[in-house]
Amino acid sequence: MGLWLLLFPSLVKAEEPLVAPKPTEPVKEIDFRDPIPFGLPPVEYGLGQHTDAASQLEQALSARTLKLNYDSQWGYLREVLKALQIPESSQLMVFSKTALNPRLIKPENPRVIYFNDDVYIGWVPGAEKMEFAAVDPLKGTIFYELAVKAANEPRLVRSERCLACHGGDSSLRIPGLLVRSFLTDQHGRPISGYSQISHDKPLEKRWGGWYVTGTHADMTHLGNLFNRDVIEAAKTNPA
Repeated sequence: MGLWLLLFPSLVKAEEPLVAPKPTEPVKEIDFRDPIPFGLPPVEYGLGQHTDAASQLEQALSARTLKLNYDSQWGYLREVLKALQIPESSQLMVFSKTALNPRLIKPENPRVIYFNDDVYIGWVPGAEKMEFAAVDPLKGTIFYELAVKAANEPRLVRSERCLACHGGDSSLRIPGLLVRSFLTDQHGRPISGYSQISHDKPLEKRWGGWYVTGTHADMTHLGNLFNRDVIEAAKTNPA
């Protein structure tokens, strides 16, 4: 054994000094309510170029390759719908005061939403601005506004105030789209309801504060209901 060690000393592994193991750091569990830093790389929500439909519309207006004609009744609404290829038949109406322009929104003057697969437009009769929510393939939902007053060069402007709702708990703290369902009084003020509606909510909890047409067999929903007396009557005799 001694001769073997003399002939092959390189095969002998020297003893390493003992080192105390580092204490294991606790693993922080991810909570879906934690804020996501979407303003930082790689998303950089507020920076860089965008390729969403509303951004392309703004680029065309800026380059003067597209002109929006103003209408005394509809402002730029119909021109914008045409430019973005949004059908007027996509129209939805919501009368709950759960969006911008709450002083204007009411059952007699609902907020109107037009949409296609790429962009949503919010329009309130009498409001100073139209609202846009366009989906960018890399940065997510981007929000814009367009003044409805006649102008020589109408322009879309990025809006951050929409993130007060569209970047909070109801959209998992990232810029996104959401649908709410609130029963309201006769003025459109919310009484009770749900701040987040998804496919897991049964139909009877949906569409509070919205106008809904058509029949649905024996299924019920919360659409078309406002005024406390009407709501209470609907509980005992649902339509």
